[in-house]
Amino acid sequence: MTLLSQMSVMYAVCVGVFVACVLLLCLQETKLINHKSLKLVQENEQHIREIEEILKKDRRYLVLDYMPDERTKLIVTYLEDLDKRGPPPPPTASEPTRRPTK
Repeated sequence: MTLLSQMSVMYAVCVGVFVACVLLLCLQETKLINHKSLKLVQENEQHIREIEEILKKDRRYLVLDYMPDERTKLIVTYLEDLDKRGPPPPPTASEPTRRPTK
């Protein structure tokens, strides 16, 4: 493998990682998406379209127009991860290390 082809592969990997990070930020800021979203998508295919319609208002999402299939896969992967993590802790919960000892 030549140096040029190695650099091309490294560039493609970096672009892929960058794309995933940009979309992840966009998804994290979307209030419609939570730990229940995957179940809603599985029950009703229209829900993923609703998510994508909301994301279309974000320029970071629109930058990825050239790869719509990958974008959808990244969304589903993010939903699966949220489903695995479950509901977030209540806002009043504190870290165990910050709780006062008795």
